[in-house]
Amino acid sequence: MRTEAGAVALETVLVLPLVVLLVGAVLATTTVVADHVAVVRAARAAARTVALTGEVAAASYVARGVHPGAVTSVAVRGSVVHVEVVVSGAVAGVPYTVDASAVAPLEPAAVLP
Repeated sequence: MRTEAGAVALETVLVLPLVVLLVGAVLATTTVVADHVAVVRAARAAARTVALTGEVAAASYVARGVHPGAVTSVAVRGSVVHVEVVVSGAVAGVPYTVDASAVAPLEPAAVLP
C-alpha cells in the first residue's frame, strides 16, 4: 500500500504542472481570440460610421468604444472607405498584435471634410 501512495504522489507531481500549463494556454488563447473578435467589430463599426457620416475622425472614437486600446487608420479612396484597426497586448508576458480591416461604400449623403 505504501508503494501505491508514493506512485499516486509521483503521478500528481508529474501531471499537475501539465494541467496548469494547459489551462493557462486555453486562457491565453481565449484572450487573443476575444481581442480579435473585438477588433473585427471595431473595424466594421468604424468603416460604417465614416461611410454614413463622412467624418474620418469619428472612426477612432468608434473603434475605441468597441476596444479601448484600438489604433485606427482610415483611408478614403474614391467612394470607398478603408479602415484598419490594430490592438496590441500581452498575455502572461508574451506580446501579441491583432489587426483587422473593413471596407464600406461611402454613402451619397456623407460629406467628407
